[in-house]
Amino acid sequence: YITDGKVGSVFFYDSGLVLKAEIKDLDTPLGIAVDSQGYILVGNDGRDNIEVFNPENGNLLAIVGEGLVQMPNAITIGPGGDIFVTDSRKNAVLVFDANYNYLRSIGAPGVGEGELNFPIDSEIIARNDGGTTVYDLFVADQGNNRIQIFDTDGNILETMPPPPNNCGWFGPCDAPAFLRLQALGTDSAGQLHVLDAFDAKAHILNSTTGELVSSYGEFGEEPGFLRVPRDVFISGASQSVITSGNGNSIEVLTFP
Repeated sequence: YITDGKVGSVFFYDSGLVLKAEIKDLDTPLGIAVDSQGYILVGNDGRDNIEVFNPENGNLLAIVGEGLVQMPNAITIGPGGDIFVTDSRKNAVLVFDANYNYLRSIGAPGVGEGELNFPIDSEIIARNDGGTTVYDLFVADQGNNRIQIFDTDGNILETMPPPPNNCGWFGPCDAPAFLRLQALGTDSAGQLHVLDAFDAKAHILNSTTGELVSSYGEFGEEPGFLRVPRDVFISGASQSVITSGNGNSIEVLTFP
């Protein structure tokens, strides 16, 4: 499922990237996700809400977050079906339960620890903590050029500043400096893929240490290259689907 803010549609593609269907008449759709019930959640920037659709027929089932949502740039589904909406204009991540009831807000406007400035995306990654599975919320804090990590209740765990050249978050490595954080993705190994719009690359980072694992992608306008990439989705089999902002381009890349 790919949102097109200019056209005002959600496009359905099969695994071979053959167009199958379209939901029309949306108003600047941005974030999108499939919830625990199998319904499609679409963040409408123009209508300041989340709209819920049945993927079988495209029927509108519910409207969520009216009066709360301002700019739903990304939607992430967490443990138990909770819905995490990255709201760039509100400088927060809004949390709803699986039945679309509002629960809480994570973050607040600002530059300090736990504060956000135009958050653009978020990912939830599981980790083992002494034999217990816990879930961390990684937020791409674009305006502050950093990644912040919260628990799913909203408590700040780590503030990760942009790593300088040849240094990771917590120790020496060859991690690149962020130029413009744009999107996050998670692969089957729990590694964090950080899409940099200005660098036209995705950097794979160890989600526990922040160390650079590898990078992929290259600037260009030909097929297989990226120009102002907008979003990333990891589809398995070491494949990364990236929408390229130079217009009308979906690139499927393999990563190391």
